Amino acid sequence: MRSWTMAFALTVPLVVGSAAVWTLDTDTTKQVLVASTSKKAVALHLQLGTKGGDLTIIPSALNLWTGKPYNLVITNQSNVAHVLAMPKFAATVEHSSSPAFPYKPAEIDVAVGETVEWYFTPAKAGVYKMGCALQDHADAGMHGWIVVH
Repeated sequence: MRSWTMAFALTVPLVVGSAAVWTLDTDTTKQVLVASTSKKAVALHLQLGTKGGDLTIIPSALNLWTGKPYNLVITNQSNVAHVLAMPKFAATVEHSSSPAFPYKPAEIDVAVGETVEWYFTPAKAGVYKMGCALQDHADAGMHGWIVVH
């Protein structure tokens, strides 16, 4: 008797809007939020913490331009979970939100060793604060800025 094993990743559409779709990739190591699919997104990499235990965000500043789509790739390198908080910035970007998604875009949970991707398009110029929302992490240096030109 033969047995077959099949591996696959399931992508579940959560919200369909006029130009945006949120999806959740069920691969346990990566969650993907897709908000802007009409133009090629510029990939930006953001590292939360270090393998040595430093509470930091690398790089500590992101320079973005209005109307340009981005794919923010957030990786947690540390041995503790982090919550990337950027509520004022998230309120200004073009995206669709869904109560079915496990977190709101203003606060993005990133478990130990996890990578999360968020697609968005900045809509309003300004300087916005970002940081870890967990107790004492931002005070220990886990914060930075998002500058939208």
